[in-house]
Amino acid sequence: MSRLTNWRKALEQARARADAWLPLRGIHSRRQLLVSLGWRSFTLVVAIAVTAHVTAPIWSTPGPPPLPPDGAEGTRFGLPEVQRREIFSRLANQEPVSTWIARARFGTHAWSVEDDRARMEKDTARNLARKYGINLSQVYLVLDEGIRKRWVGLRGQPLRATTPPLNRRRE
Repeated sequence: MSRLTNWRKALEQARARADAWLPLRGIHSRRQLLVSLGWRSFTLVVAIAVTAHVTAPIWSTPGPPPLPPDGAEGTRFGLPEVQRREIFSRLANQEPVSTWIARARFGTHAWSVEDDRARMEKDTARNLARKYGINLSQVYLVLDEGIRKRWVGLRGQPLRATTPPLNRRRE
């Protein structure tokens, strides 16, 4: 075999490998190649733009403002004690109802009941944050304060500060 034949065979093998990597079947001219590359470039730019638009809130949203310092008149987290007790009372009064609803949904699986109750508590906490013009962190800090100071709930007893152990479902 001559060098030219070897060179042609190597070129055909390279083209076959290139076709496997970049399938440009049906492209027989430079114009078709440029149109194809143009469309591919356009779709890549659109995909990048859509991704940037969708993820912008994740990386550009500022964090919540810092919590106000404790005041001299018993103000904590920017709220007087009367408001804090009211927020805690609303959360504590909602807990037995949320637990009952969660038990109806999940039966005896304690972890799922607690998880669903906490989900409903978060909805109540969001509504309270909206009502009082505070952020969600402040609501949860008030809840934590009430649990630690053993403020009483609906049944005249403090809220329990425990979570059931995780027992995976076997169903």
